[in-house]
Amino acid sequence: MHLLNVNHGDLNISNILIDKDIMNVWIIDFDKSSQSSNISSAERKSNIKRFERSLVNTGLFEEKCYNYFIKGYHSIIND
Repeated sequence: MHLLNVNHGDLNISNILIDKDIMNVWIIDFDKSSQSSNISSAERKSNIKRFERSLVNTGLFEEKCYNYFIKGYHSIIND
């Protein structure tokens, strides 16, 4: 999403669908989102922090898994 310069206005666990059987992930609910020629580092960080808060608030936050996610994210996005 960030590689496509999309800033998701409400990136939370409810807006991410995962089909483990076919290994697909969908991000939905783009009504508060925008696309620009260059999404800022602050916008990307805000998206990730919103996602982290939703994991914590729903009781789905696991530090080890989240750290794997962040490591993978930063291997693609250089912030």
